[in-house]
Amino acid sequence: MIRFYAYFLSFLILGSTSFPLRAETLNPPQLVTQGLQLAQFGGLLSAIDFWAQFPPLNQNYSPEQRLKVTREVERLQNGFGPVKSHSILAIDEINSQQKTVWVALYYERGVFYLRLQCYHSPENWVVTEFSFNSNPHKLLPESLLLQLR
Repeated sequence: MIRFYAYFLSFLILGSTSFPLRAETLNPPQLVTQGLQLAQFGGLLSAIDFWAQFPPLNQNYSPEQRLKVTREVERLQNGFGPVKSHSILAIDEINSQQKTVWVALYYERGVFYLRLQCYHSPENWVVTEFSFNSNPHKLLPESLLLQLR
């Protein structure tokens, strides 16, 4: 009985912080879509390199940073095989100029999860920050994890 109340309270609390956009209504920035298409042919590093060529990432993404990201991606991807597909899990539209996009990249033998922070500059959308992990519990918000069950 206590377990039921715990689940019920979690539902009430987390239900109020659910994501407004799910798979049926997702509209990611074109820059995100283009990077994900590159990932399907060249892996996650191809997408990251694509996003990092635009400001502000191109100013913050030093050769040392790229080497660190490359090592981490290679460590995680080792043994996963090639990228087979991707799925946009959710988009949190913070306001008209900011979106957080959560993505699952499906490899032959595993899944990577991405979080992309996007900003609409005066010219176009840019990725201002990204994170990735093979463990969804280390990257996806709890409310999204509950929705995906």
